[in-house]
Amino acid sequence: MIIKNIDKYTKLYYNGSKEKCVVWLAIFRATSFEELEGMLKYVLDKEKIKIFMKEVKLMTANDFVIHAWRKEEWDEYVENKKTERTFNEGRDKGLNEGRNESTTNIIRNMLLNDIDLELISKVSGRTIEQIKKIQKQMAS
Repeated sequence: MIIKNIDKYTKLYYNGSKEKCVVWLAIFRATSFEELEGMLKYVLDKEKIKIFMKEVKLMTANDFVIHAWRKEEWDEYVENKKTERTFNEGRDKGLNEGRNESTTNIIRNMLLNDIDLELISKVSGRTIEQIKKIQKQMAS
């Protein structure tokens, strides 16, 4: 069942509307047993409330039902985590590329000033082979 703007009915309920259709639709957004039971008193008698609550509690003990009920929230959570991870990976990659480019520029400047390859390697953390490759690129 698709109910557009279901939150509207919860607002109507909490703003005083106790019409049966409003209450039943607000019930879908109940977040606790106490809230649910409080809403039910406007649409069911005491005996039916007991039966209804018993069935709801049985359903909430079933992991499959809970998962289906919370699926939308879980999907949103997973999507947010993916987005966060992608953002962090992109940021880290950008920072690393920036560091690598800065280090390469420093190595170029050191090479232009005829600094010993061993010293450049110690200072930059790059291997002599990597430094020679940069040196070759500068020559071409």
